Amino acid sequence: MAINKVVYGAAVLVDLTEDTVSADNLLSGYTAHDKSGKAVTGTLSVQNCYTGTGIPSSSLGKDGDLYLDLG
Repeated sequence: MAINKVVYGAAVLVDLTEDTVSADNLLSGYTAHDKSGKAVTGTLSVQNCYTGTGIPSSSLGKDGDLYLDLG
């Protein structure tokens, strides 16, 4: 049973009800709790972003990387 809010007397000790974390916006392998109090494990995979003034080398990066030409 997930718990998302803990109140002691009149004091709110923990309140996850407004949290926005979800598996798809938490880094892969990290664990947190969503607004319902349920544990979630991240699935977000970060891609690299390379910048430069020339054409990127074919040995850099992998599929899904973003290249910006700032020249």
